[in-house]
Amino acid sequence: MGLLDRVRYSQSLSLSPETSLNADYSNIFGRMQNLTNSIDYASNFFKILCESLQIQKAVLFYKSQEQDSYLNLCSSGYDVTTNNRLRLEKSFFQESSIRDSLSAKLPFFIEDPSPLLMNYFSTREYGMIEEMYFIPIFHKEELIALILISEWTELVPDRWMPLFKRIAETVSWPLLNSRKVLVNSDIKYDETVIIFLKLCPVEMLIFLNFLIIKFSLFRKKIE
Repeated sequence: MGLLDRVRYSQSLSLSPETSLNADYSNIFGRMQNLTNSIDYASNFFKILCESLQIQKAVLFYKSQEQDSYLNLCSSGYDVTTNNRLRLEKSFFQESSIRDSLSAKLPFFIEDPSPLLMNYFSTREYGMIEEMYFIPIFHKEELIALILISEWTELVPDRWMPLFKRIAETVSWPLLNSRKVLVNSDIKYDETVIIFLKLCPVEMLIFLNFLIIKFSLFRKKIE
């Protein structure tokens, strides 16, 4: 059975009992249960997800405070250009196939990358995508986050749909609560800090040097 045939077959399966999934994937669920509720919850969960399921490239999008888009909260495997571009705009969710899939509140996949995402990937990364898996994370009726997986180290899990659904249900409340902790905390990140944290080491040095020069000029101006 080919990969796509196996995927379609797994989609047709009814959701497996929770106890069965917990037994088959005890590693990932056990590690998730041990996570503490903090501002680092999202990044820690995302790391566990990628390591446990041998995911090569993925991104966790979280709804922006303005409620008009979903921003790159955590990502793995993509190049710097893609990491800086990744986001989901309203137009993506207005596409009929995406809208219909999300209305079912179940994980889904698309065989061809959506043209609406082309501008948010580097040319190299976009050209390497063969299919995309999505894990929508809802809190009540609200889509608070969405995980996109575009490449695996190994094969896709046989029962990926019930597995992803169970994962989404498990992290929904802790993920929402961790973002509330961040918003209500005294830690504030401006755009300069966010850009700096996303840079690779070489770009960090260049950017840091730019800030030093800028600060020096500012001091001279004051003096």
